[in-house]
Amino acid sequence: MLHFTINSFVGIGGVTYTRGVDEGHNLDDWKKFRHPSCFVFVLEPGVSMELNVFKAFRMALGVSYRYLPNFELQYEGKDIVPKDAFNGVSVNLAFKFGNFAK
Repeated sequence: MLHFTINSFVGIGGVTYTRGVDEGHNLDDWKKFRHPSCFVFVLEPGVSMELNVFKAFRMALGVSYRYLPNFELQYEGKDIVPKDAFNGVSVNLAFKFGNFAK
């Protein structure tokens, strides 16, 4: 009726920093601004506890930790965003419907 699962998410992607133009900035300065970007690798291992509610319905409550080991978004040698900005704990709730025949 109650069991545990281990899961993981592995991915790659990119992050780009952009900024908008407001009344305090000159449009020519905005056009000269380099939009920093970085390639990221994402790893998010997790565990969850799953409850069989009905024959075709399960609920799962879990926790995971997202880790981006190579995240670095800099402009002119300074970090724009902290290196650990996207790292962190996530809590999730899942509803599973289907034929869970053993």
